[in-house]
Amino acid sequence: MRGNVLREYLVETATTIFYRDGFRATGVDAIAKECNVAKKSLYNHFPSKDLLIAEVLRWRHVAWVESVERTIGAANGPEDAIMELFDATGRAVRTPKYRGCIFFNAAIEFPDACPEIGSIIDENVRYSHRRLVELATEAGLENPELVAIQIGVLRRGAQVTAMASGDADVVGFAKELASQVIADAKRPKSKKRVRRKA
Repeated sequence: MRGNVLREYLVETATTIFYRDGFRATGVDAIAKECNVAKKSLYNHFPSKDLLIAEVLRWRHVAWVESVERTIGAANGPEDAIMELFDATGRAVRTPKYRGCIFFNAAIEFPDACPEIGSIIDENVRYSHRRLVELATEAGLENPELVAIQIGVLRRGAQVTAMASGDADVVGFAKELASQVIADAKRPKSKKRVRRKA
């Protein structure tokens, strides 16, 4: 294989193995064996396991952003886009090989991650939050920052719960709660009447 093709193949294969078996539990030897390449060849592209993990996460982040933008682009407005993100999550957790969010998995396994790994995890979290803030703003919701936090907690929490319990229906419950969050953010706040002194 040519250099770029081999590098892409290594990243794609490593992604599958890391996601299936875990980052710490998977050694470089296992990846080299699965890819049918010498360990030296693997190290020529990625001098350390941490750098390989960082590239895997970067690759997945790009794919995640593309998926989110497709979902938003196909929706009928910002509110529908938020709901569609829950539907996409629901489809993901129902796949037989679902093992949770790869970025959350990495954050759990590497609480003190090297800068390369930590930065891409942070980038994924920031992107997800920023996009929700933008959607909430476009929808004219009050306090879009708070709405984005609440929606994000519901979606991420549903992912973790679905993986831990094996119950994919929790995503639907989270979607219902998200719908309520949106409804509450659309309601005009009642103003307190100020009594005038006689």
